[in-house]
Amino acid sequence: MKALLGANLIDGTGGPVLEDSAVLIDGERITEVGPKAAVNPFLLKQKRST
Repeated sequence: MKALLGANLIDGTGGPVLEDSAVLIDGERITEVGPKAAVNPFLLKQKRST
């Protein structure tokens, strides 16, 4: 599991930029996208170790 944190996310729909976002990547797939505040760093650590 990898995480891109603090990015400015442009979703491609013409909506507003989501500032300070998080993108979670598992292998070759993006699994979650949303506000960085919604990401639990402890869970990222757990997923990385498995």
